[in-house]
Amino acid sequence: MKADLNITFYREKRFKETPIGKIPEDWDVIKLGAILNLKNGERPKISKTGKIPIYGANGVMGFTTEFLIDNDFTIIIGRVGASGEVHLGQGKIWVSDNAIYSENYNKHKTYLPFIYYLLKLKNLGRFATKTTHPIITQTFLKSLSIQLPPLSEQEAIAHVLSTVDEAIQKTDEIIERIKRLKKGLMQELLMKGFTLGFMFDTNIFDKILDGKVKLPIGLRYYVTHIQLDEILNMPESKKERRKKLLETFNRVPKEVIATKGAVYGVSKFGMAEYMSEKDAELYRKMLRRLNELDKRAGKRKSPENQARDILIALTCLKNCITLVTNDKNLKRIAQEFQCPSITFEQLLRGELREFKNTEIGRIPKEWEVVRLGNVLELCQYGLSIKMSDKGKYPIIRMDEIENGYVIPQIAKRVDLDEKTFRAFKLEKGDILFNRTNSYELVGRTGIFLLDGDYVFASYLIRLRVKRSVIDPRYLTFYMIFSHDRLRQLATQAVHQANINATNLKKFKIPLPPLEEQRKIAEILSTVDKRLEVERKRKEKLERIKKGLMDLLLTGKIRVEVS
Repeated sequence: MKADLNITFYREKRFKETPIGKIPEDWDVIKLGAILNLKNGERPKISKTGKIPIYGANGVMGFTTEFLIDNDFTIIIGRVGASGEVHLGQGKIWVSDNAIYSENYNKHKTYLPFIYYLLKLKNLGRFATKTTHPIITQTFLKSLSIQLPPLSEQEAIAHVLSTVDEAIQKTDEIIERIKRLKKGLMQELLMKGFTLGFMFDTNIFDKILDGKVKLPIGLRYYVTHIQLDEILNMPESKKERRKKLLETFNRVPKEVIATKGAVYGVSKFGMAEYMSEKDAELYRKMLRRLNELDKRAGKRKSPENQARDILIALTCLKNCITLVTNDKNLKRIAQEFQCPSITFEQLLRGELREFKNTEIGRIPKEWEVVRLGNVLELCQYGLSIKMSDKGKYPIIRMDEIENGYVIPQIAKRVDLDEKTFRAFKLEKGDILFNRTNSYELVGRTGIFLLDGDYVFASYLIRLRVKRSVIDPRYLTFYMIFSHDRLRQLATQAVHQANINATNLKKFKIPLPPLEEQRKIAEILSTVDKRLEVERKRKEKLERIKKGLMDLLLTGKIRVEVS
């Protein structure tokens, strides 16, 4: 159909009674065999190098180098297996022997894309023989009565529906691109970590004063007031060096950020944050450790210099910034307290983080490897209880974990006494783990982020984390990423696999600093939000298509072309 044609809609008022129900007065009822010449497909020769699609009952099942039919359009109907499924092929195709296809058709009366949508609406699968392998036969299809509008209206209806299909397909493509992005991000972030940028120990700039060394481009560089203050406070006798250092700062892309701590006599008002008690204790521990190492090495640093060094390291740690320093003691301390740190030479070589080999793979040097049980407050089996459509509390089951989240669908309910309810009530941030299912699905994990009084069923294990140690979103993403490893914990029964809580708690995970976990979780959560937007858009388009099919293919709403 030409794209520049005007299509208008109007409500039909005049209908006639027919053996297939009410249809518009100017529509016909016709046997499918009167307009389509149907044939069974043939067993194909699948080829790795072939480009001609092979259609089976379920759609495209492979490719070949030969073709069985070459038409503008071909209707394919599942004969056995996915019997009644309808597909629309174009051009050269092969049709397998588990499907039936239209070899040719009456082009004066029929527009095949319309027939495709009409047969989809008919839900042919309900007519399949009720045997071990449901079958739809040519005999049945040829005798099937269908409604047939005028040819121009068939084309218009198919044009409207195919436009919606194209929008759905584009949304599908966007969803697949986002899924690939997420998969790549998970591999990168959960095994290599997140670095916002780089911050230099002031002495690093000695290396670039001669102008022979160029900093890598494309990276983000940060400074605090400490670097600038140290340079500005240099004595007049070193004013040339001070001038060069300030020029270097001007040449390097930078952002001045406040230190994650304030120390009297060192920090600058307005450029330093007051420390929480927890961060203050961390600062004191790092400072004691630096003093210990410097004394052992015979280094004579002033207390102010040591305080500056630790403030820079603490700021890097709390902001997921990599510290660049040639001070071996400072680098060692930063890594001991889980702050990524490299030398200037490593930065110039492109070694932007140090890694180590572990039993779970290659991970950043600063990260720990711990057992899952070490970061949990609670590891609890769900309720084994009779469920019904009625009851006081909705209960989450294993099929309500989707895409890493707990999403109630057809909620079953249970009645519980107050003590049992409190013991099994889900809280935001609880993680539900599918402990028994098919081998493909066992280990499926989702985080609970809902409001309401929900409890959970026996095939699930509830994990509640120690939030001072690990972020529940980070752990959920890591468990999804590690699904294949998790399944290796399963014991295999005849029809299902099982993972018990004892083995689950032994599962080893990487443990980055808490701030880095949160950054990783925020990035992946943002991707999930984009995925959810596109999934909802697709659901809306599918509802629109279903509504249009119900109205247009039955003639309740007519389509007119001008």
